Amino acid sequence: MSDIREYLAQFDGKVSLLVLRESYYSFSSEALLIMTREAGSMINAVAYVDRSPQDKLLSEYAEKTYLRNIPVQSFQSQDEAASWFEQYGPLPSRL
Repeated sequence: MSDIREYLAQFDGKVSLLVLRESYYSFSSEALLIMTREAGSMINAVAYVDRSPQDKLLSEYAEKTYLRNIPVQSFQSQDEAASWFEQYGPLPSRL
């Protein structure tokens, strides 16, 4: 969580996040609690680009639990996600 906070602190205000599921990861229960509490103050929206039906289930879980207070959507391509983000403003530049 400290890496996520540090990354988001570089921007003025809330940002939108594009998450490419290129590898497998998991959050600790503590990290999930922090995300539940803090995501709404840091993040406008999250778009996941999923590789598989299992990834889509993880995105749906995020939407219904620890990211439930912000818009979350699952896509099959970055282009689809970028179109959806237009309503939330530009993505931060990649660092």
